[in-house]
Amino acid sequence: MPALLESPPSEPPRARSSSSGGFFLYVVPTLLYIGAVFASGIMRGGPAFPSLGPLPRDKVAHFVAFGGMALVVLRTVRFTMGELRLRTQLAVAVAVASVLGALLELVQAALPFRDAELLDWVADTLGALAAAAFAWRALRLPREPK
Repeated sequence: MPALLESPPSEPPRARSSSSGGFFLYVVPTLLYIGAVFASGIMRGGPAFPSLGPLPRDKVAHFVAFGGMALVVLRTVRFTMGELRLRTQLAVAVAVASVLGALLELVQAALPFRDAELLDWVADTLGALAAAAFAWRALRLPREPK
């Protein structure tokens, strides 16, 4: 199983969520990732992306960034809400990534040097859904005996 998606230790959820070591391992990276995405999304001019042929570069960047966000949010959800079924955890991760994508577009709409686009939010949500599909498959693979 990929380390990114690895399940947290199997102790009761309340004990896990109060553990400061677990907080720094499972929650802080998510907050840093979200902060980095928002920081790059509100920069003047924004990041430069390499040419990708006929694909709209900014939409691919949104797809990848929010797909990654869904994965790190999933780690946090699995840590803080481990008692939920995997499908529910994935739905929460996708919803959080999608809502944050919409929020970023609203913030960009308020900035005079940025533009907000509905298609950016669509790319964010599709990236989160694709990452959730990947995670669903990866987490449901049969495990090899040790």
